[in-house]
Amino acid sequence: MFDKYILKQGQKVVFSLFAFAIFFGLIDFEFISTLLFLIFILSLYIFRNKKIKVDNDALFISPVSGRIEAIDFNDTHKFIYINVSLFDESFFISPETSQIEVIEYRKGLNLSFDDRKSKDLNEKLHLKTENSQLELISSFSTNNISTLPQKNYQIGQFITLFTQGEVIIKIKKDFNLDLKIADCLKIGQVLLKK
Repeated sequence: MFDKYILKQGQKVVFSLFAFAIFFGLIDFEFISTLLFLIFILSLYIFRNKKIKVDNDALFISPVSGRIEAIDFNDTHKFIYINVSLFDESFFISPETSQIEVIEYRKGLNLSFDDRKSKDLNEKLHLKTENSQLELISSFSTNNISTLPQKNYQIGQFITLFTQGEVIIKIKKDFNLDLKIADCLKIGQVLLKK
């Protein structure tokens, strides 16, 4: 019933916050109850379930919502660095129809990106699709990244919950993506048409 409005993976957090807010309100800890209720309202927004409509002509779409922090390239590939915040959609979808292979999955910490060691110590998931490689690095306020079986995914299919961190897309250089630094991407946005 709630799956239509709240992501299934976030329902436990949302309902726990609501229950604790009620509990502390009943035992007259009004400040804690009010604080938990405000965090509950925020979590409803963070774990909202958004229906993604994928354009039929799309070959490659944005797997997350976020702001482009940097674009780099070498002789064969482009690297797009996307900063995902708590206020963006909290999930990661398949950017193309392809088999997705897990290259690396590293359990780790959830340090803020302000910390120099965060990229080395934070939880990380590295995936490979037909035309790209995707690297998810968690940050301070994120759920644990769940691993996934190696299987075929359709474009726009849900892969994992990802609330905050950085996503690095490594894509072939000959793919002409019209992106600039500081652009805001929306999940499901068409980056390359057939």
